[in-house]
Amino acid sequence: MKDNLKFYFTILNYIHGTNFMDLKSVPGYFCEHFGLRKDEAINIIDEWIETKREQSNFMDFVRVKR
Repeated sequence: MKDNLKFYFTILNYIHGTNFMDLKSVPGYFCEHFGLRKDEAINIIDEWIETKREQSNFMDFVRVKR
């Protein structure tokens, strides 16, 4: 999973930039389409959010239901 963070981050950037879906729906999408467990999907999203926060004053983040 960690090896594919760039891939998942690219997908998250697309989803966020185009409003393809609500970020709350992403864990289910990742589980369904990429075979991830829900905790793995949430961890990826949390890491992406943290990266965005570090890159700028990224305040448009979502807490994902656990």
